[in-house]
Amino acid sequence: MVYRLKAKIRSVVCILLVAVILAGSLPGCGVIKGDTVMEYEGYKITEAMYSYWMSRYKTLFLYAYNNSNDTEAFWNTEVSEGVNYEQFVVSYINDYAKRVLVAMKLFDDYSLVFSESVRNGIDEQIDVLTEAYGTRSDFNNVLAEYGLNIKTLETIYYAQAKLDAVNEYLFGEGGIYQVTDTEREEYYLNNYYCVEWIYIYTDAKPRRGEDGGFITDITGSYIFDELSEEEQREQQEKIEELV
Repeated sequence: MVYRLKAKIRSVVCILLVAVILAGSLPGCGVIKGDTVMEYEGYKITEAMYSYWMSRYKTLFLYAYNNSNDTEAFWNTEVSEGVNYEQFVVSYINDYAKRVLVAMKLFDDYSLVFSESVRNGIDEQIDVLTEAYGTRSDFNNVLAEYGLNIKTLETIYYAQAKLDAVNEYLFGEGGIYQVTDTEREEYYLNNYYCVEWIYIYTDAKPRRGEDGGFITDITGSYIFDELSEEEQREQQEKIEELV
């Protein structure tokens, strides 16, 4: 069992290393929409996919760490010794793209399939975004600014879902290498601080999907709906009560 585990991890690491080599050999310019930026045994990460993740995670990092202010000073700020925010985010996105690439292959290797709930969830994401921007034509015009269209975005969502599916298959409940509660607790204690936040929206609230999760636009920003006057009063009462 130990040997099989080591062999499987070594196999995955080898695939990752190939992806690293391919990514490191990319030209610094001249990439156009549709170009392949990472590839392994016929599985590809396109420039459009990479551009989407770059836009999404850049937005999320700016929101989390600089109040959504996109400034050169922020990106040049060191997040750790010798590493600034720009380098950190690019490294994070590269790592994520490589993991998706590996998952695309392993999804087929393990003969995995998507559940109906996963497919319905992706359809709902597309429908909500389309409604938010107006019509499919309107939404496609917005996506075109990122070198995408609705079909390409759907492909990206399914690629991301393959990463989730492979992680669950390998490490989830009943998975081949299921993570034990002891291992999980030890990892969290060694790598995380626990922080609890209370958000009270006073003017608008983020829109949620049927599963209760927040819905975002193409850049990863939350989609907000304005609160009625009565809802605003209720939120103010919550604030006063908490204070």
